[in-house]
Amino acid sequence: MVKEHSTPEGQVPLIAAEDEGLIRRLAAGFFLRRGWSVTRARLATMALFAAGLPISALGVLAKDLWTAVAFISIATACHPA
Repeated sequence: MVKEHSTPEGQVPLIAAEDEGLIRRLAAGFFLRRGWSVTRARLATMALFAAGLPISALGVLAKDLWTAVAFISIATACHPA
């Protein structure tokens, strides 16, 4: 029987994706408390997270593992928005 080992660097993007939902809701709530309409708050939040996707392309240039994991985590967190 082969035992699979879960590596920490493999879990980081998944944790980032999970935290993204909370952060996205907090950001939208921030805009809503300032009197923005639901549509405007949602679009602003999506635009904010979409701005992070080009940054994640730098992951292919990373010199070490954890830098690459950080950029992949940014992409994973920004994608659902």
